Amino acid sequence: MASRKSGVPELHFPKYKVQDTEEQGSMDAATQPSTNWHLKENTRDHHTSKFSSKELIVRRGQAFVVTFNGIEQPEQNLTFIAETGPKPSKQAKTQATFGISSTVSKENWSAVLQSTSSNSASIAISSPANAVIGRYKLSVQSTSSGSSSPATLGTFVLLFNPWSSGDDVFMSNKAECEEYVLEEFGIIFSGNTHHINSFGWNFGQFQGDILNICLSMLDRSLNYRQDPATDVSHRNDPKYLGRVLSAMVNGNDDQGVVLGNWSGNYEGGKSPSSWTGSGEILQNWKKSGFKPVRYGQCWVFAAVLTTDVWGFPLEQLQISALPMMQMETCVWMSFMMLLEIIWREELTVSGIYQCGPASRNAIKEGDVDLDYDCPFVFAEVNADCMYWNYDPATGKKTLIFSKSTTIGQFISTKAVGRDDRVDVTSDYKYEEGSRKERDIFKKARKKLGLEDKFDPTAPTPKEIEQKPDISGKFKVAGPLEVGKDLNLILVLANLQPDVKSVHVNMTAWSTVYTRRPVREIWKDSISVTLSPEEEKHFPIKISYAEYQQQLTTDNTIQITALCHVEGGIQVLVQRDITLDNPAIDIQVLGEAKVNKEVDVEVVFTNPINAEVMDCVLQVEGNDLLRGILEIDVPPLKAGEKSSTKFKLTPVETGSKHLLVNFSCDKFSDIKAFKTVKHKKLAGFFLFMINVNWTSLKNKVEDLTPTHISWQPSVNAGAHHTDRYANTELTVRRGQAFTITLYFNRPKQPGESLAFVTEIGPSPSESHRTKAVFNLSEVGASGWSAVQGSSESGYTTFTISSPANAIIGRYNLILQVTSGNKIFSRFLGQFVMLFNPWCPGDDVYMANENERQEYVLNENGIIFVGNAKYIEARGWYYGQFQDQLLNICLTMLDLSLYYRQDPAIDVSRRGDPKYVGRVISSMINGNDNDNGVLLGKWQGSFHSHENPSRWDGSVVILQKWRQDNYKPVQYGQCWVFAGVMCTVLRCLGIPTRLVSNFNSAHDVDRNLSIDKYYDSSGKSLNISKDSTWDYHVWNESWFIRPDLGTQYNGWQVLDATPQEQSKGLFQCGPASVTAIKEGDVDLDYDTLFVYTEVNADCNRWIVYNDGTKKRVYCDTEIIGRFISTKAVGSNSRVDVTYNYKYPEGSSEERRVYKKALAKIFGSNITEGHTEPPRERSSEAVRKPGISGKFKLAEPPVFGKDVTLILILNNLSSDHKTVKVDMSASTVLYTRRAVAEILKATASVDLGSKQGKHIRLKIPYSYYGKYLTTDKRIQVTALCEVMHMHGVKLLVEKTIILEDTNIIIKIPRRVVVSKAATLEISYANPLPEPVNRCVLLVTVMNQQVKIHLARLAPRERSRIYFEFTPRRTGPLQLQVDFSCDKFSHIKGFVTISVAPM
Repeated sequence: MASRKSGVPELHFPKYKVQDTEEQGSMDAATQPSTNWHLKENTRDHHTSKFSSKELIVRRGQAFVVTFNGIEQPEQNLTFIAETGPKPSKQAKTQATFGISSTVSKENWSAVLQSTSSNSASIAISSPANAVIGRYKLSVQSTSSGSSSPATLGTFVLLFNPWSSGDDVFMSNKAECEEYVLEEFGIIFSGNTHHINSFGWNFGQFQGDILNICLSMLDRSLNYRQDPATDVSHRNDPKYLGRVLSAMVNGNDDQGVVLGNWSGNYEGGKSPSSWTGSGEILQNWKKSGFKPVRYGQCWVFAAVLTTDVWGFPLEQLQISALPMMQMETCVWMSFMMLLEIIWREELTVSGIYQCGPASRNAIKEGDVDLDYDCPFVFAEVNADCMYWNYDPATGKKTLIFSKSTTIGQFISTKAVGRDDRVDVTSDYKYEEGSRKERDIFKKARKKLGLEDKFDPTAPTPKEIEQKPDISGKFKVAGPLEVGKDLNLILVLANLQPDVKSVHVNMTAWSTVYTRRPVREIWKDSISVTLSPEEEKHFPIKISYAEYQQQLTTDNTIQITALCHVEGGIQVLVQRDITLDNPAIDIQVLGEAKVNKEVDVEVVFTNPINAEVMDCVLQVEGNDLLRGILEIDVPPLKAGEKSSTKFKLTPVETGSKHLLVNFSCDKFSDIKAFKTVKHKKLAGFFLFMINVNWTSLKNKVEDLTPTHISWQPSVNAGAHHTDRYANTELTVRRGQAFTITLYFNRPKQPGESLAFVTEIGPSPSESHRTKAVFNLSEVGASGWSAVQGSSESGYTTFTISSPANAIIGRYNLILQVTSGNKIFSRFLGQFVMLFNPWCPGDDVYMANENERQEYVLNENGIIFVGNAKYIEARGWYYGQFQDQLLNICLTMLDLSLYYRQDPAIDVSRRGDPKYVGRVISSMINGNDNDNGVLLGKWQGSFHSHENPSRWDGSVVILQKWRQDNYKPVQYGQCWVFAGVMCTVLRCLGIPTRLVSNFNSAHDVDRNLSIDKYYDSSGKSLNISKDSTWDYHVWNESWFIRPDLGTQYNGWQVLDATPQEQSKGLFQCGPASVTAIKEGDVDLDYDTLFVYTEVNADCNRWIVYNDGTKKRVYCDTEIIGRFISTKAVGSNSRVDVTYNYKYPEGSSEERRVYKKALAKIFGSNITEGHTEPPRERSSEAVRKPGISGKFKLAEPPVFGKDVTLILILNNLSSDHKTVKVDMSASTVLYTRRAVAEILKATASVDLGSKQGKHIRLKIPYSYYGKYLTTDKRIQVTALCEVMHMHGVKLLVEKTIILEDTNIIIKIPRRVVVSKAATLEISYANPLPEPVNRCVLLVTVMNQQVKIHLARLAPRERSRIYFEFTPRRTGPLQLQVDFSCDKFSHIKGFVTISVAPM
């Protein structure tokens, strides 16, 4: 036992052995100490006790206490680690390491020991006042025990602290802190300058999981997606955070919360005026998978932003201006700053819809050059207003008049501690028309560079001389209430001493609050003669019947009178009118006490001369009701009064607000609120709501599902989806699945049920992204539902989808019809995949063994090497692992196809060829489309991953997600293919990997691959064409109705970014049958793949003078040994015959000519014109000799390579041959890396004589130039003297064999029992190697083992223990690297037996 030191405890955490993947976390875990977060005391001290969370929530710059046990020696030193974000670092201030100290540090994190006992310690932990806010992980480590890893104590959330004097958001007035941070109720002021209304809003920042939703909001911002680590590091700055949130509350350029809609048509969403609080909006945003909620307008955006969980002191403002009102949010950060949540075409700051924080003082002082968006906000409260007359016939505009005092009036907010309105206009601007105000206006124009430009508000000399001859105004002559006639008086006055003739054109339009006209209500015209200085009144009546159908939910009407004065200038008279909704009276019938029921009565009188129907009353109130209470009100006849009573039970003392919203078929969203003051009553807080109708006492509550069982085990087993790690139901199309619904009561006669499925951002039946289907009926969409067994309280339903259904994540909705009322209930989400088991699905595969291999097998084999040395490499697809399905679905939503037209893209996801093509573009990241991988084939991989490092897809896809969908660096062809196979199998499309040896890349599409050498035989990188030793792509199985049944079956898809297809790096699907038959004109990219397996290979010599001479043509070398993994085994299957007829056969010749004809025209195979392949063969003069390279012994990495060049004279003539030999290290793409040897020889060959030339390439020549491909290309350019430059090119690519990694497994491996493997590895080099690392990967878990140095040629071994968690085949991979070489690989497939 370690010696004791005074004062500080030591932790002791026992460790466990490495385990296999099916268990949570990593293979090596530590036992964690138990932690007491002292929630009650800490949240009370930090003003966070109202949050509905079991997680500790504290504020920065203030200490909190935590107690933990698991301590053997309480006096030893402790180190704490607090970290937040995806990549915590001390430099970014997202990680803090701190020990025990005697005092609190104001600048840094600190821990002060409060008390200790025999097995526990209480620590007061303090954060600096400028700490990053968010969710932290807190860990502790003993500094004296030598523990290798810290123990996690848990997580906590850190917020801004307006009560801390060192915090940027510090607010000294405690009453203001209570109002702007802790108050959950707000008042929104609306209307216009003539009539300011108010209505209540429930911010609800402490309710449910609003805090977690708000934290998710930050992690979904564009800032986070672009650079997660930097974004999190800036979250200590309230102005940064406020700006991010201003972008995220609107959903117009990201995954923001609310979509704006001012059209008056709110189909597919809710009218903005129907919202009564932020909680429902934020919860709906989360339930929809963080898709923007439909719809909001300015007060909704501002109110959601004000739902402040962060600790910003926030207030809402109404600016009465143009538009009639604009809602904004003020945040206190040492001084008042303005944030605005907007969606306007004119304001996309840095390409994002965001605004602020703009200093309120800067706005008032005209400092419009300051950050952020000060000019925009300054204009909102200070702009001058011009009124023009526009003649549509001529396009001419005439300025009628301008006003500098219209904009920015009665800027209002709620009073502190009261529901009164406070005017804060003077905080934004000096008094209108004052000299100071005009000076500020000029100052702002100067800062904006407008002082020398035309000022449209400045009167011209003519305008100064010409004054209007008359004046006019509208006066209200009756009540301004919905349901009543609108009575106005137009007052016209002659300002001149002579008679004036005036023609007046009058119109009235319904408008939205932005003053955008929607529908014309009324128009009239009059002609008036005004005597000198006479005033006349003209009554105007617009009946309720005239405006009833035209009125928007804003209840606003704009009436104008354009007065044409004979011989004078025109005069515009205008008034904006807001009609009041009928009054709602709310009475609390008794004294409200905690834990005591109290009756509430809501009284409403129908104000119109007609019956109103479909009446619904919504009631909401924090600490009064849980959620939203919705009550159906019977129809009301003209003038009839409705009285609705219900009971509530307060659960907390203090003033609370009850919000009421009434709607019917004639008008909507009549709002009212009532302050309910609670008195304290001792006892346990009990929650209860009873609804009692006055007018319908025996009302039966709506039929509502209270719970859903997705029956996951039954459905997943039947749908072959039981191995997916995601928790939501995952099913396959064209096959039924079963759910069970639990209802609040039995279904009654007259009630019927239907289901709705929706997918995508804009579900519609026309796009097949929405289906509505009744029970026992097959809808037009092909969806159907059948009711099964029904017991007391629950009913089983079987839902079937069509075999061509769109794949992806669906919303499932229950639609209940009861009489004339239809309402919907969101049930949850499920995921739909392709179904190879369904005969009606395009991806149907009849053979069960093939389905098991190409859909369900997570282990794969990739064949690499070259045509003469084919190697097998293991790959783990892992398509069922945690988060993989969500990542694959997200991949579709990040594609350029989705970004261009989301609705159309989603509607096409039922087509496997479309999905495959989209995925082929998304696996690579070369189109700036957030693709998964960047390709790199040359240069250094410094600071990123060498493609040879990867052993499977899961770690790549998870890293892509963790890095906020930035391309992972780097991949090459087999990596792209491996990842694509994972994604397509995950989505349900049968897919396999195919390796093509001697694979051509024919850039100019002439079926010829041209390779160039200098006169010494050195390979030159001057051709765009290339031949790769191997290239790996994918084949997916589905039918091709677009081409014809003969092209069904395997289709080539290639994600490697070689060339663009229709503007994107994508390839396929190309039918394998079409490739074999030479149908190169068929979709998609068939010609490209055809050339990869059929092009000719031509070799050219480039002389010093630049001339070129072809010395070799091979018509059979391209497309050899096309290989894939066998079904059910690791064997190699040659599928070359699927792609081409035997080389040189009559069928192959026919197809080749057919392809040429389709490329170059039909005359290529007729008349005197011969195909290029035949011409090129005849063009090469025969040198009369043959040659080949032969290895003297197997080439082993680390040893000298010895070859023999064998030359034979094919004629009876004597020949002298000059031989220039060259050797270079190359990539598998045959691109030269470095020349390592040059040699020249001269050989005399007698008649029919053969001779050998020995060539040795020492390890010292190639060692430091070899890439991880371990390839050397050797060429011999043989010139027969006295034959006018006739040459023979001999070429060989050598793959150096790795020293084998040997893996020995037990004779029998049993599930859930530990098994020990022996892994043998070696240093093949003639020199020692250091920094040896062995990576052992089982499925998605990896163990990194640091090894001792190895002496020259030394072999060593380790023993590795693991415990498999499931039966069946299991692939184990080993990767060995050191300072001299990297990524020597081995793998073994282990058959795990049941117990």
